[in-house]
Amino acid sequence: MIKENKKIVSVILISFHQDIPLVSYIFTIKECCGRGMAYSLLLESLQSLYNMGYKKVKLFVTNENDRAIKIYRKVGFQEI
Repeated sequence: MIKENKKIVSVILISFHQDIPLVSYIFTIKECCGRGMAYSLLLESLQSLYNMGYKKVKLFVTNENDRAIKIYRKVGFQEI
């Protein structure tokens, strides 16, 4: 979670599906989009998961969500 002036501006939710971490949700308020917050949260979350011993993470994203796909590819996710 990222806060600015005591206001939550970006969040990520990691859940689990069949004991594998799943990026369920990333959201940044409109006024803060384009500042790398989602990317930072994703990197931090992936590092934490790795440190806890998880080597695999999954996510689902629609083909129309270009902004999210760009971020996911930037950190190394691949389409399967």
